Amino acid sequence: MPQQCRNNKLLVHAAVVLLGIVLGRAARRRQNTAPASTPAAFVAMLLETPQPLLLATTRLQVDKFPRGTVGDARRSLNGALDVRAAKRRSPAFRALWRRRRRSLGGDARAGEARRAVDDYVVAHARGLHDAGAAAAALPYVAWLGLPNACAVLAAMAPEGLRPARDGLRRSPLHVAAARGHADAYAVLLKAARRAGVRGAARTPDALGGKARDYVAVAPNCSEVFPGTDADAATALERYALVGAPVLLRGAAAGWNWTGWNWSALERRDDVPVAPQDIPHGDSFGLAPPNTTTLGDFARDPGGMYVFDAGAAADALFSMGDVRRRVEALVRPSLELDELLDGFPRRLHEREHGRNAQVYAGPAGAGAPWHYHEQAVNALGFGRKTWYLRPPPTATYSVQAPRHWLGHPRDAVVCEQRAGDILYVPGGWGHAVVNEEPSVGAAVEFVDAVMVYHQNVRLVPLVDV
Repeated sequence: MPQQCRNNKLLVHAAVVLLGIVLGRAARRRQNTAPASTPAAFVAMLLETPQPLLLATTRLQVDKFPRGTVGDARRSLNGALDVRAAKRRSPAFRALWRRRRRSLGGDARAGEARRAVDDYVVAHARGLHDAGAAAAALPYVAWLGLPNACAVLAAMAPEGLRPARDGLRRSPLHVAAARGHADAYAVLLKAARRAGVRGAARTPDALGGKARDYVAVAPNCSEVFPGTDADAATALERYALVGAPVLLRGAAAGWNWTGWNWSALERRDDVPVAPQDIPHGDSFGLAPPNTTTLGDFARDPGGMYVFDAGAAADALFSMGDVRRRVEALVRPSLELDELLDGFPRRLHEREHGRNAQVYAGPAGAGAPWHYHEQAVNALGFGRKTWYLRPPPTATYSVQAPRHWLGHPRDAVVCEQRAGDILYVPGGWGHAVVNEEPSVGAAVEFVDAVMVYHQNVRLVPLVDV
């Protein structure tokens, strides 16, 4: 009898274990089942979620949240992202979240961040049954660099692989190539051949550029010697539209940098600043900076760096003509404005997505590896070395360059001298080391071509 009781208990225990396994598999199947997506819901997700998810994934990799618990990270992220939904829909994000429990921190890889977004978009795209919405979303997904999402949407809407009939007349292949996303481009090219879309890589856009030419450009930093401000603006726009870095030699040499030199900064005890080991380090959980004055900082910088869009920016931009000249530099051309129905001009006038900042740092200070949207950097005084990596190999770090054990070996290197302007395309990783005490201005600005596409093709689907 006791033996029979033990056998019954074992049977019950085995049944419970099997039931748990079955229920667990069923739960995982429900997790991986694509949510039904209306065109409006899918497009709304596409416009709202990828950027916060990219930032959240980058922060998880860098692992500089307030020390302690995963709960700290959850509270930090939930302001901009539904962490539970991201874990449910993105296996890459879920794995990264689990790995964070035992992570010691390190550099963030842009490719891993995009994989997390790719998973999330694919989970929603599989529930979409509208070819029109899929075709409209394809260029934006290519711009984000999401190869799996590109494959799903291209299979659903092969017509979306053809060039647009308006704007720059670009196809998703043009978009992926100009953003430096070789993996997304390869997926789109394969899909185009499978769907019988002829000449997908050879069809020129409104500027005469072919997708295969954009993707074939080797990573480098070209040098241009513009004679006038107009020449500099023309060269900048030309390189920005193909997603290539360019160094405009001497383009800011004739600007009025009165009050920007280091000795002038030493006299500015009326301007509050918050120097840090790296720019915006507190955004990634590093110790909050102590506030001092610009004069105190300049007299004893101690290896720190000032990167400011507040009081210091207001003080320096109020002198000379730097702000006016740098704003004119990123003003869209009449040709681009006409091609995009006036969107670039309106964005520029409203300062949409534009962020002007000033920076100052001693020799040896600088910015660690990071990436963001496209930007121009004008150097008024000093000398800087830039290290650049294209989007597939971009990284994000909180290690200041003065703590490096050696110079990066896998990067494009260029030297910026006083009076030079460097353009860095969106998504390109870059790090900077001051070779001399350096002062200048930087402006991040939006991709007007993609904003045009979002407003013309995507926003109307949400408003239906």
